[in-house]
Amino acid sequence: MSGTDDTFSQKDGYLPEPQLLSAILQKASTINSLSAPIMPDKDALITSLSSDSRQASNGSLFFAIPGQNSDGHDFVAEAVKNGAVAAVVEKLLPLEIAQLVVASVREYIGPLADIFYGRPSQKLELVGITGTNGKTTTCHLLHACLEAHRSPAGKIGTIENRIGDFCTPASLTTPEAIELQQLLYMMEQNNVSQAVVEVSSHALDMHRVAAVEFDVGIFLNMTPEHLEYHKTMEAYFEAKSKLFKKGVCKHGIVCVDDVWGQKLASTAEIPVTTFGFDRSSDVRVEAIDKGLDGTDVIISGLMGDVTVKSKLVGTVNALNITATYIAATILGIDKSLLIDTLEICTAPPGRFEIVSGKAPYLAVVDYAHTPDALAALIRTTRNILPPSGKITVVLGARGHRFAAKRSLMGETAETTESVIYTTDSPGDEDPMTIVKDMIGQRHGHLSTIDNHTQCCNICIELDRRQAIERAVAAANPGDAILITGRGHETSQKIGSLRVSLDDRSVAKAAVARRLEEDLPRAAQVSI
Repeated sequence: MSGTDDTFSQKDGYLPEPQLLSAILQKASTINSLSAPIMPDKDALITSLSSDSRQASNGSLFFAIPGQNSDGHDFVAEAVKNGAVAAVVEKLLPLEIAQLVVASVREYIGPLADIFYGRPSQKLELVGITGTNGKTTTCHLLHACLEAHRSPAGKIGTIENRIGDFCTPASLTTPEAIELQQLLYMMEQNNVSQAVVEVSSHALDMHRVAAVEFDVGIFLNMTPEHLEYHKTMEAYFEAKSKLFKKGVCKHGIVCVDDVWGQKLASTAEIPVTTFGFDRSSDVRVEAIDKGLDGTDVIISGLMGDVTVKSKLVGTVNALNITATYIAATILGIDKSLLIDTLEICTAPPGRFEIVSGKAPYLAVVDYAHTPDALAALIRTTRNILPPSGKITVVLGARGHRFAAKRSLMGETAETTESVIYTTDSPGDEDPMTIVKDMIGQRHGHLSTIDNHTQCCNICIELDRRQAIERAVAAANPGDAILITGRGHETSQKIGSLRVSLDDRSVAKAAVARRLEEDLPRAAQVSI
């Protein structure tokens, strides 16, 4: 990969040679899981793939995906106008182009993209990571180990997609199928031999990783989340378990500290190595909390006995470190190199990221967006603070996302001394409605709740910037401020707008102002 641009471009030499549609379909005929299509009566020379009509260009094969809010079939004509020469559709359209009629366009995107890009996953050693919490940290750690072992390495995940020294911000935890296959192709073209991919339940259910072949799959945990989409925990589990099927993954690494991990370990179609604090695991974990100095992780059992003196704060990271250790060992990374790498790794952006510097109180930005993750964050912070230290949580919730967890998030947050309820990314949902869902019935004595309401240990400040500033202004020496839910993100979706806001920058600026204000007071006291 050449140049200094830190983004990947589809028009920058990362497309394979043009291929006839008939040749692509002939190779696709070997994929048994696909329903038989109605073959087009025309052929076409395909130069690129697209599911966005605005991005179609001369020679594109366009995928007309039916969606909840719009139907890709309505945009095929626009794609043709922009240069598309063929389309994958679910109904024949009155257009003079080659049309492949299939039962499900979504199911065909991954396999056809895989063929178009030369089946890149077969040329890489790939690790896929799934779980409600911990995917990004584990991906971050494992990528560091892969880089130390055999640079360059690849990473596809929530924060960024990376090929060696080149990266681009991620828009989804797991990209759509065309982008995913192109990233894998670009890795193969740039001498990457090993890569790690965060695999979301949405990606598994929506066939984004269809035709991707993983060497190792990691299951970290599963707690209630994304049920606005999956509806039930059983459906959520079925989505995640797709990573551990024959033909998808060769070896599974499964944490059995929850019932879903235990179920997966007993039903997976592939060989599985279990791990966890559970003493019956193949690989057992113990953790010694060293506060802000990190965590000692003691790993024993099937993979041998080692201790990793990690810089990561919180015993919850012991499982992420152990999953990384097992996967890297399976991939053949030298254990001494592996331990050395894990011991110098810091956390990824927005994961227990300390933004208070040398302030006499602790200010942390963390992505915690589930009740379990928030509870773990609070436990970790309690273990760090002096007995007199108090915790303030700045908390919001996403619009149109699993509303049933909102009250659980609020209940968990209110185990601390103070909670400031605010916005996260409400979209077009009323922010006050979201806050009322988080508060639930716990404060029914309040006749009304509106912005700036303050009662007991809670207050409401819908302006997130002001909420963070308010938390910093109220902190005393030995206290902690936990700014949760957004982590590394740098914008909020409010209505139809994207509004720039980085919790870390806001908090750092607020801390700096507070320290400046405190200096004259300290001087007056000393006089």
